[in-house]
Amino acid sequence: MVVEVSDTEKLEQLLGEFQELVEQLDVQISFIRSGCCLEILSEFHRIYFSFKVLASTLKFDAMISLFQALDTLIIDAINDGRRLDQPVLDLLEESSHFMKKVLQDLQKGLYQTRNIFDFSKKVEHLLLPPHTRHNSPIMMQQRDIFLELGFGIDSPEEFRKGDGNYFECQVVLEKNVRFKKTRIFVVLRGLTQKDPGIKFGRIIPPLSDLIAERFDRQVKFLVKSKLTLPEITSVFENTIEIEQHKIQQFTPDQAVDI
Repeated sequence: MVVEVSDTEKLEQLLGEFQELVEQLDVQISFIRSGCCLEILSEFHRIYFSFKVLASTLKFDAMISLFQALDTLIIDAINDGRRLDQPVLDLLEESSHFMKKVLQDLQKGLYQTRNIFDFSKKVEHLLLPPHTRHNSPIMMQQRDIFLELGFGIDSPEEFRKGDGNYFECQVVLEKNVRFKKTRIFVVLRGLTQKDPGIKFGRIIPPLSDLIAERFDRQVKFLVKSKLTLPEITSVFENTIEIEQHKIQQFTPDQAVDI
């Protein structure tokens, strides 16, 4: 299926970044043919992830899925011993040729979802089975990510102490997000970096469920902070893989009743 890109202004702003990433991918293909090392794999990871960020900005779901699959293939190689055999090397090289064609289409204002879906299937065919990834260092880090933040819920009494603005923050992650807990962590970390004194009064689902990753895509939490509504909102707007967010500011009495 070929569709015309509706947000042409945003696309034109990002075409230069697409072009640059295509050129960088071409360079890494020449390197990996000569021999593979962690540094080269890390560059592939950065490039594919950057492509995914651009696709997320344009809300190109098919392209997001493609680069998620390509990035997973690289992570399989980095963390889980996925051998870079001939089929994988051929596919990585094909990804460079494929993105040149995608770029040419985008320069014409076209987005061919069927071709992208078909190529995604080829990538997914080479991924490791999920049960073989249980020793991945990335996944090990996921289990402790909230504890590393030092994140905790204040008691109602502590939450009410002192001055500040009250906000209820709701976030819905994208359907194909890989590391849900990490994405929520990035939001919470962004808030605490902007205001180290921020207080969290309630979170749904409970913190224990977040740590265990027992939640779907939606998270809601109440905060008290010296930050303004635009400052709070900017944290969510600058976080990728968020489908939608809603921030409401409350009076102290309203916040206590929630």
